Amino acid sequence: MTATAAFGDAPGAWPLLGHLPQLAGRPLAFLDALPAHGDVVRRVA
Repeated sequence: MTATAAFGDAPGAWPLLGHLPQLAGRPLAFLDALPAHGDVVRRVA
């Protein structure tokens, strides 16, 4: 059995801060929204 993963980009990263503002303000809402962008999500600057 071969597993495949959908890769996506997490929007909204700030220069130098990354996703820290989203994680500091509403961490659960930010983390809950990530699966909509793919199985494995990377940051987009």
